[in-house]
Amino acid sequence: MSTKCVKCIVVKTKDGVNQTVKCYYCEYLFHAKCVNIDEEIVSILNSENSIKWFCEKCLKAQDNIKELVKSVVNNFHEKIEEINIAVQTQLETIKTMITKNDDNLTVLEKQDIKMVDEICNLKSDLKASWANIVEKNITKNVEIINNQVKNVQKTLNEASEIKERERNLVIFNLPEKENQNDRELVMKIFKHI
Repeated sequence: MSTKCVKCIVVKTKDGVNQTVKCYYCEYLFHAKCVNIDEEIVSILNSENSIKWFCEKCLKAQDNIKELVKSVVNNFHEKIEEINIAVQTQLETIKTMITKNDDNLTVLEKQDIKMVDEICNLKSDLKASWANIVEKNITKNVEIINNQVKNVQKTLNEASEIKERERNLVIFNLPEKENQNDRELVMKIFKHI
């Protein structure tokens, strides 16, 4: 930073005769008289940090900077708006996907309930089928045993009948009559002989 006045190129004096002000932006020194500032204002500017002074060159540049900043801010706002629109679009897409997923979940839950019902029905059908198979097997086995018992009974009856007829006399060409007594028939035959 230079200690010379930019306008008159004179060095700043220590005695304060030539009071100076410093541009806040470029930080160059200017004699108060060179830039038409009263000594009273110079003392206020030098004592108060909240008050800033700009040279003419920086004021003109500041206007250009303001336009540039305004342009940058506008571009920034446009970019933010584009990003907002993109985010909103993505949010809508996500909401749609969530809705579809909820619908799919509902369908899956209904199918799950249906499958549980079908499994329960299959279990009860299986129990009924198993009971029927067992019952048919038992019934079939009982019938087989009954038939075997009947065959054994028939065989026993035939054997018993054969045992009873062991001592019988066989007469050929004589008709059998069940209502007549065999004894009477035999007696008739003997009388006839």
